[in-house]
Amino acid sequence: FYNCDGFKGQLNLPKNIEKIGNGAFGFCSGFTEKLNIPSGVKSIGDFAFKNCTGFSGVLSFPEALTSIGSSAFCNCKGFSGDLTITKNVWLIGSYAFCNCSGFTGSLVISDSVVEMGTCAFSNCTGFSGKLTLSKNIKNIFSYTFYNCSHFTGNLILPEEAKSIGSYAFFNCTGFTGDLTIPN
Repeated sequence: FYNCDGFKGQLNLPKNIEKIGNGAFGFCSGFTEKLNIPSGVKSIGDFAFKNCTGFSGVLSFPEALTSIGSSAFCNCKGFSGDLTITKNVWLIGSYAFCNCSGFTGSLVISDSVVEMGTCAFSNCTGFSGKLTLSKNIKNIFSYTFYNCSHFTGNLILPEEAKSIGSYAFFNCTGFTGDLTIPN
C-alpha cells in the first residue's frame, strides 16, 4: 500500500499478522483514529508507516514485538500520550520515530532494548514527561534524542553505556532533575 493516498477512516489489520513489512503503509495519508497493531506482530519493517498522517491517540505495541525498523514511524503526526517500547523489543532502528510530533507524555524504553539507531527519536518535540532508558543500551548513537525538548525529571544513563554519540541529547532543555552518568 506504499504511497496510497486518500484513505478515510481506521486502518484495520488482521489479528493473525506477524510482520508488517518494509514500506507496507509508507506515505499513506487519510487514516483516522488509533493505530491498532495486532497482538501477534513480532516485527515492524523499515519505513512501514513513514509519513503516515491522520492517526490519533496513544501508539501502543504488542508484547510479541521484537523489532522496530528504520524510519518505521518517521514523520508520523497525531499520536498522543505516552510512548512505551514493550518488554521484548531489542531493536529500535535509525530514524524510527524521528520528526514525530504529538506525543504528550513520557517515553519509556524497556530494558530489553539493546540497540537504538542514529536519530531514533530526533525532533520528537511533544514529550512532556520522563525519559526512561533501557538499562542494557551500550551505545547511544549520534542524534538519538536530538531536539527532544520538554522531557522532565532525571536523566539516568545506563550502567552498560560505553559511548554517547555526537549531539545525542542536543537541545533537550526540559530536564528538571539530576543527570547521572555511569562510571
